[in-house]
Amino acid sequence: MSRLSRNHRFSALGLLVAEIIFIIGSTWWPETGPAPFWAFVMYALLFGVGGYHLSQSRRWLAVYLPCSAIALVANFFGTSLGGIILREISITAVHIILFWAVFYHSFIREKIPKADRILAGIAGYLLLGLLWTSQFALFGSLGIDGLMNSISGEPATRHETLYFSFITLTAVGYGEIVPVVPAARTLTIFTSLSGILYLAILISTLVSGSKNR
Repeated sequence: MSRLSRNHRFSALGLLVAEIIFIIGSTWWPETGPAPFWAFVMYALLFGVGGYHLSQSRRWLAVYLPCSAIALVANFFGTSLGGIILREISITAVHIILFWAVFYHSFIREKIPKADRILAGIAGYLLLGLLWTSQFALFGSLGIDGLMNSISGEPATRHETLYFSFITLTAVGYGEIVPVVPAARTLTIFTSLSGILYLAILISTLVSGSKNR
């Protein structure tokens, strides 16, 4: 095994664990509004450590830290419309930065053990769900009921928004949470397409990598 392979062995595991903790922790989120500040700080640290261990790049960390700091400040002080928009945009930027680290590791970086490519691929798939969750959550933050619980007739809570994003990403779609405005329906289309395309590209990359050995 080459030195590069040894350095990156199971490097995606930390980010994957951080995502699982985030998803499980969403059960205790408030129905409206952002997650508690202490939880926000914990998630930022966990994702930062996991992303840096995956990227192993100070340049990546230099981009991640300012964006996560802006998200933390906006989450703490952002009660105005501008603060809410800044919070959601900065959260989206954090997810994109993390996704780039995963994408580069899974599809571009060479001489990476197959097991770590798979772990990174799973981490990227979960990040897609979190990325789309932040987009749907923006509607609720702006006072727009983009998603509706068809059983209770109430706007979707933040946890239900997360649930809807992953159900749509996996093309399961149970139907109890539905998009009720055109913009939310458009996001739903892109969520479903991104999940299908990502899995197709990941599987193709893993198969072609095995044949080239």
